[in-house]
Amino acid sequence: MNRYTTGVDPSPGPRSPLARTRPRVVVAAVALALFGTLALPASGAVAAGEVGAAAYSCNGEFDSGRWYYGYYSGMTVIPSTSGVSSAGVEAQCSLRRASLDLGRSDMSPGTIDGVFGSNSQSAMRALQRWVNSTFGSGTVDVDGLPGPESWPYLRMLH
Repeated sequence: MNRYTTGVDPSPGPRSPLARTRPRVVVAAVALALFGTLALPASGAVAAGEVGAAAYSCNGEFDSGRWYYGYYSGMTVIPSTSGVSSAGVEAQCSLRRASLDLGRSDMSPGTIDGVFGSNSQSAMRALQRWVNSTFGSGTVDVDGLPGPESWPYLRMLH
């Protein structure tokens, strides 16, 4: 018997791993293209078969008195605290370099994963406090997030 004689459509069977991940990849690519960010679970919990935030490399280039790492070239975007963003990777790379160059472990963001979470925010607050003690009280707000006030210091330090 077959499906035409029994009136029952047999199960198509298990889908290949590629077929299961293809729609996720397409959605992720569209999200990155449209919004420049990809939201991933902030808790670090990842469902079976899914990939969490990746670790990125930080290869800096000094250009016109500022450091750039190739992920974000501006100085206004506040990185996402719950999803991967190019500004998040860039800010984390800058914090890591500042931490190494200034000999300040409290400025290290930890893993460079593009999610500007609690470790990155703590490191940013340390850098913002350092900026205020070095360049004058109130130079930047100590809020733990790089924004238009803090990006120039992230770019110039190292």
